[in-house]
Amino acid sequence: MVPYSKAHLKVSLSHDIPSGWASGTISQSKSLYGQTEGVQALIQYGNLPEYSVYFLHLRSVLKENMLFVRHKPVFFLVVQLRNTLDALVPGFPPIRLLEWSFNFLYAPVFELDIHMKEGSEYETFFLIVPEAFIMYFGKQDEMVRTFHQRTKEKSPQSLLPNPKICPLAIMQQIIQLKAQGMQSLNLPFAEEFLSAIFESANSLPYRKVQYEDQIIDRLYALKAFLQEHPDNPLTRTELIARFRLTTQQFNQGFASIYNFTPFGFLKYLKVQM
Repeated sequence: MVPYSKAHLKVSLSHDIPSGWASGTISQSKSLYGQTEGVQALIQYGNLPEYSVYFLHLRSVLKENMLFVRHKPVFFLVVQLRNTLDALVPGFPPIRLLEWSFNFLYAPVFELDIHMKEGSEYETFFLIVPEAFIMYFGKQDEMVRTFHQRTKEKSPQSLLPNPKICPLAIMQQIIQLKAQGMQSLNLPFAEEFLSAIFESANSLPYRKVQYEDQIIDRLYALKAFLQEHPDNPLTRTELIARFRLTTQQFNQGFASIYNFTPFGFLKYLKVQM
């Protein structure tokens, strides 16, 4: 993947990683760093003959769009790890990427257009696989088989109509990969990872949030508050009042986006501590 700035000028990439990024580097990964006037970009990746893993991390000091391009057809899993920003993939409607949401996509030409906000941070995991993987899983899974048939149209396709929140097992695998490094990559890793993803895609309901943007923003603020205060002393009534939500928005609305109720999310955070 090659990053371009808002003006679509090619950004020079270097293997020299600034000291400020050193603590976040993944062992045994190939790392590339580049920057524009407003955005710093760190790409860390590991390649095997069968597939590639990428971690894309962006930090912005100014508002700017970043366009990442790969000039070949790709099948790829994308998992949003940090922040909520708007991303545009040609052929798809605007995507509001929620933390730990995933989807599996096909693009005849990979282009990811990320709208960075001033002072924002963005981190995403990509697993890029050959078509043979999709053919293999398509023999076992009708959803994957239908998705693969649609890709013959040579137009962008998505496995799910909307990104869904990862199950805990997938979150833990990505966290473990970042902590232990790319040396843990092998063929079984990708096969087991995709098997779990496709199984989750089949089991997760196709929920559509029916709330206005301001309600979604309040739910996101609630999630951010819980992340900052995992030992939250507030009661359900106090949280509902603080974030100006109804009881339904607090329970069903939060769960429809994050696959957890607010207090279920707190339990998950405590497991991760």
